[in-house]
Amino acid sequence: MALSMDKMWKEFILVCAVLDAVFGASLFHCHEGSTCHLETTSFEFLSKFTQKQYRTIVSLTMSNASINKVDPKLKYLKNLQYLDLSHNNVQISSIPSLTNLKILRLNGNNLKFINLTALPQNIETLDISHNLLGQIPRDWRSLKSLKTLHLFKNPVDCDCNNVLNYERLIKSGIVVPESITCHSPKKICWKRHRCC
Repeated sequence: MALSMDKMWKEFILVCAVLDAVFGASLFHCHEGSTCHLETTSFEFLSKFTQKQYRTIVSLTMSNASINKVDPKLKYLKNLQYLDLSHNNVQISSIPSLTNLKILRLNGNNLKFINLTALPQNIETLDISHNLLGQIPRDWRSLKSLKTLHLFKNPVDCDCNNVLNYERLIKSGIVVPESITCHSPKKICWKRHRCC
């Protein structure tokens, strides 16, 4: 049994070396026989890995990869916990349901609208900063495990409904670490914590 595990690990390292040379994939960390953190600019690795190798990947970074659609085969990465798709033009509807995904980075994707119900529902941290969102997503409650939401550097319209939505978000216990600057209107009227 130990021999077959050793053989499987060597095969995995060989595949990763080929990916590094051919597709520009780089392994950040691989812990023998268990988990891998992968950085790449192409989904081509998905057609090279076996089912066992899919299970080793817990972190995938595809930042600045000029992608607009996520390969459906990404659903095979069942143990994926961290997915960085920042600085692309990703279509939200193409992200598969990944049951173990905890952190999703979609910052810098030129998003004008985001449907949170289309995202994996177990996300704990979502980064949608540096986009073109004029509205704070109203469907944030659909992400039942959400703890942290990065919203800064969006041209947020601070109308009354949006401000009230933001207040509900904060009152629910979700952390918004960075301050949000109103794009418009520049001044908001407040009276007893109500927008007027």
